[in-house]
Amino acid sequence: MRCIFLFMLLISIDVLGKIQLHQLFLIADKDKKAALELISSTEKSKSQSNLMMAYYGAAKMMMANHVFNPYQKLSYFNEGKYILEKAIATENDNIELRFIRYSIQLYAPSFLGYRSNLKNDRDFLSQNLQKEQDSDLKKTIIILLSKHK
Repeated sequence: MRCIFLFMLLISIDVLGKIQLHQLFLIADKDKKAALELISSTEKSKSQSNLMMAYYGAAKMMMANHVFNPYQKLSYFNEGKYILEKAIATENDNIELRFIRYSIQLYAPSFLGYRSNLKNDRDFLSQNLQKEQDSDLKKTIIILLSKHK
């Protein structure tokens, strides 16, 4: 009985953590505190999980919105892009990873040249959305796809 309780507790902690990461990701481009929290929440576990690595990379990219110095902006963006692409290269068929990249590329300034996967990721998300088990993530993807047809 204790094993079942402990297992359920660990699952609920993992789900709560993922929900928090997802919420931080959705506001980190406009909220510096959220971006910094997303970085600190994922920094330690980025080497253990592609998902954590992707969120860490995305948070680094979004930090570019919160600094004034152009060199720092580009540095944050390029470091995050490298990390995000590394996570996706390892697990290319992960819906959440592709959603993260699609979201970043959708709003990245065109002069940065980081839009080459928009159509491919959009098609992938549309074709694989029914496989996603996380209803909150699924809802967010649907809203994003419907906004940007």
